[in-house]
Amino acid sequence: MEKLAMHRPLSTLLAAAFTLVVADPAAAASKRFCDTYQSGKESVLLLIDRTSAGRPEQAVVAAASEAVLGRVAGDALRPERMTLTNGILAPGQHLEVSTLSGSVSQRKVLYDDCRPGRAASWTNIVDRPLDPIMVARQDRDFAAEVSAAIDKEMSKPVSTKDSALIDTLARVSRDYSEGAIKKVVIASDLLENVLVTLLPKKGKPQVLTEDELREALRTVAVKNGFASVKGAEVIVFGFGVDDRDRSRLDPDAERIIERFWRSYFQQSGATFRANP
Repeated sequence: MEKLAMHRPLSTLLAAAFTLVVADPAAAASKRFCDTYQSGKESVLLLIDRTSAGRPEQAVVAAASEAVLGRVAGDALRPERMTLTNGILAPGQHLEVSTLSGSVSQRKVLYDDCRPGRAASWTNIVDRPLDPIMVARQDRDFAAEVSAAIDKEMSKPVSTKDSALIDTLARVSRDYSEGAIKKVVIASDLLENVLVTLLPKKGKPQVLTEDELREALRTVAVKNGFASVKGAEVIVFGFGVDDRDRSRLDPDAERIIERFWRSYFQQSGATFRANP
């Protein structure tokens, strides 16, 4: 698998990728693209893991970078990759970027706005036409704002070891009406507390039995509840990858983790894919 690396912050990479970026991301963040462009209630959630247990910062930064920009290897941009503005978030859709931490109460919302532009629709015939040059400029500003918000958060130290991914998914998804969440993008290696007892001990191959899987999902249902993401597509960046700071997951552990999450999201009514 191609290694992920990121030697410069996202905002610097975006400056190389786009010919025009916003000069003051903090000022641009006060713009409300949703007021102008949002149609309907479709949303995309981007969750960035900010816990430290088994997660060197390099791996998570690279995963977040991949989600926003495309795969990054030695600072090389790959515009053909699925990214936030290329295949994930449609014009006019709402984006919420937030952190994954040790508890739901520690979660931070880093960005909350809509992507400029309008999705193709027959209503566009009667709507006032958009200025394509202005929309393209605002789209670049939007990407730069998202990148700057992530950069600012990733520059801070991490003090939490345990992940509350399941709790966060369950809690955040309930803030949206049924069917509103179209995609959930996660930058994480998906190591959740509930999985610790299921993972193989060092040097001992292991598979996840049906009974163990059912028990793990039953624990989730009783303790946390499932996310309300029926009909959504869940896309994970960073699962099982290796980089200069960390070797990839043990194959047995990787299979167990992936099987658990596929089952979890299936019960939540969503589809799941890792490292698109």
